[in-house]
Amino acid sequence: KGKVEFADFRGNEGLVLELRTEDGMLVRYAHLARLRREYRVGDEVAQGELVGLVGHTGLARNHRLRMELVDAKGELLDPSLLTGNAR
Repeated sequence: KGKVEFADFRGNEGLVLELRTEDGMLVRYAHLARLRREYRVGDEVAQGELVGLVGHTGLARNHRLRMELVDAKGELLDPSLLTGNAR
């Protein structure tokens, strides 16, 4: 589970939702069409909960989802590491 740190439009990224997990990792979703509900900073989100719909906000020219994982030190991680399918 995690807590909302940001839920709004942010320039080139379009509609963005950022969640901070209990272990300090930041999960960022960008270019969303819309959020499932109105999120406020501090709202709790359960693992597996549907949080938004794929869209093409910001500079995205077609429907896409950008997901980023940022560790507690601020370094980007490869999301495929979570599935065991890293290349």
